[in-house]
Amino acid sequence: MDLSIESSCTNLFNDTLLQAPLTPLDPPETLQIAKAPKPSLEWNDMPTELRLLFLEKIAWLTKVYPPPRKGSLPTVCSEWRDFFERRNFRSLRVKDFDDLIQLNLLVNGRREAFVKYIVLFVDLGTYDCRHCDQAEGDAEKAWNNIVFGRTLLLLFEVLSTWNLVDQKPKNNGLTLVLGAASRSDVQHNYATFGGIERAAVDREPQHLIHSQSRHFSREGCKKRTLGSLLDFDIGSGEMVFDDPTNDKECVKVPQVRMVRRFLIDRRYYRSLSAQALDLILRRLPCLVEIKYVYWCGIDREEQKPWTTLQFLALTSHSTMRPDASPLLANQLLVAAANAALHMPKLETMELWKSWREYGTFAFRYAVLDRATILDVGAAWPFDLEQDARDAWDLVAFSNTRHRLSKRFIDSAALTSGHSLSKTIRMLGY
Repeated sequence: MDLSIESSCTNLFNDTLLQAPLTPLDPPETLQIAKAPKPSLEWNDMPTELRLLFLEKIAWLTKVYPPPRKGSLPTVCSEWRDFFERRNFRSLRVKDFDDLIQLNLLVNGRREAFVKYIVLFVDLGTYDCRHCDQAEGDAEKAWNNIVFGRTLLLLFEVLSTWNLVDQKPKNNGLTLVLGAASRSDVQHNYATFGGIERAAVDREPQHLIHSQSRHFSREGCKKRTLGSLLDFDIGSGEMVFDDPTNDKECVKVPQVRMVRRFLIDRRYYRSLSAQALDLILRRLPCLVEIKYVYWCGIDREEQKPWTTLQFLALTSHSTMRPDASPLLANQLLVAAANAALHMPKLETMELWKSWREYGTFAFRYAVLDRATILDVGAAWPFDLEQDARDAWDLVAFSNTRHRLSKRFIDSAALTSGHSLSKTIRMLGY
């Protein structure tokens, strides 16, 4: 009896297990497989980092291979506009009235904050081979001063309308780089000019022809580029600085408050007069840094004498050494003699350099009661060339009552093994 009941229960249980479920069962969560989304090629769907990499690559390509229309890239979308305009407007170079008008039209509003450097190059008047080794005439000076003054005035008027001071504190203002030169400087006298290099075949053909037919003055070439200092001149009308004016005969020179750094370097050979430099600095009231590196434009014939200088000691690390060309040391001695001509009371001039490993270079010009002597020598082979001898003969003839006596110091007395104090006593220093 019990066995039959157990058997029937087992059959009933097995039949129940073999029946299909009334409703479909969902698979376990561990077995559910999410469908991967289709990859998107849309620009906005890319990660920010990836978009930035693309933009950096495009910027590099456009720098290596400039497109015909560089301004078309910022028109793609707002993100491209902000990225490329920050680069395109970071450093601007202007050189004439057309560039300044474009600067006024294109840089406005938010673009003003993108500009960090403005380079103003003033292109002065050209000249030909008949005048390339002559100082500028009065008409040339006046023309160049007016071109320089009007160009700079227009730039100040444009920049005075910018409003960077009241923007974000992190804005560090502008760096203004100023330069002026003539394009003819490259064609005639200089192989390099503001980063531009010209080979001899690229120079003005007439210059190469004339250079074979007549002697060019090196001093005249220097006077052409270094002899005239640029003034701030607008040609007509009186310049007004602080007071407002409605007078048509007056021109107001505005202040430019966003310029923080002012730079003039030696890439160009023209320098500013004291009047022009003073005017510019007064119009830049928010300057925090000034860098003015200029070429010396002193005319030797106009050099005022040092009437009270009696003793002078000089040294040179680059010329008074055995691995330097003896020509450099002789040129230095000639330059020292030219300076000594303007020292009527000079009693002693010394040019001295002592090296622990090389020895000593010694030069001494001394005016004594009964003689004027010149002592020169080096621990290495050195000869006083005729140009240097003649230059110091002229100094002695012009400033003393005696002919110059030259004494050449034995190199053994100047070697590194000798006592420096002994050498000084031997020479009477």
